[in-house]
Amino acid sequence: MPSSPAPSFVGKVQFSFRFVHSAAKANLSRMQLFAT
Repeated sequence: MPSSPAPSFVGKVQFSFRFVHSAAKANLSRMQLFAT
């Protein structure tokens, strides 16, 4: 039980980081599309 929260926390951090990274990539490409 004590070791259960750690992996889920790490998974949450990795998932949120991946989501933020993909969102930043989409925003960057959108900004480039608008800039041209």
